[in-house]
Amino acid sequence: MKKLLLLSLSFCSFCFSQKATTVPPPATQNQYVEISYIKPNPEMNYGKILNENWKKLHQKRADNGTIIGWDVWWADGSNDESDYNIVIATLVNHPDSLRVNPGIRSVFPEWNDNQYNRFVNENKKSRKIVKNRLVVVKEGVFRGDSVSSMAVLNYMKVDIKNAAKYENFEKEYMKGFKQSPKYGWVLHKRVDKVGSALKWNYLTADLYNSMDDLMKERVPTGDPSKNKALMKGLATRDHVWSETLWNWMSIRKKE
Repeated sequence: MKKLLLLSLSFCSFCFSQKATTVPPPATQNQYVEISYIKPNPEMNYGKILNENWKKLHQKRADNGTIIGWDVWWADGSNDESDYNIVIATLVNHPDSLRVNPGIRSVFPEWNDNQYNRFVNENKKSRKIVKNRLVVVKEGVFRGDSVSSMAVLNYMKVDIKNAAKYENFEKEYMKGFKQSPKYGWVLHKRVDKVGSALKWNYLTADLYNSMDDLMKERVPTGDPSKNKALMKGLATRDHVWSETLWNWMSIRKKE
């Protein structure tokens, strides 16, 4: 528990200072996001491994154009008993780019075999990859070019017969983005798996730069029943659950 608390405190020292360019995908090009849900070992310092090792590798991947970016988030309210505490998002323009990797020794060429094997073993013991998911960006809007301080992920379950209607509903709904306290908003469609047995198949990300901005939307209680178009849109999906994430570190190509 002590190590996990130290990891959380270490995260807090980064979450408001890491900035990077966030560019919506061109209309003719898809943008994919691989989402990895990670459970760190509370007896080891996975935060140090992320910051001192993997961060350098993904910076190289971003600089050579393999990936668009790499973002590490801390799950708000998570603890030793949580299924996962860290969410890592890898952004690419082509799904095959996710498997193009020069390897950790490309950024640590001075390592001998013993040092490399020691790192591999420590990294394996330091965390468990709970699950990986792949989504494609369908629509996005942002107020600026920096990564937000926090994100609320909304997991949606949409019947295939309502998929197109749901996407159109979300796009219409976000025409009022300028009047909201959000810093950004993104609609994603899940593409790693399909089928009615999935718990969720769409994901929206509400981006904020403070808890105060989030509360400006959550505290007021409206009455959607007075808006027929809104009620019709809400009926196209089931909002399964939401979780709040705080930005820890972000990588984009260096200018």
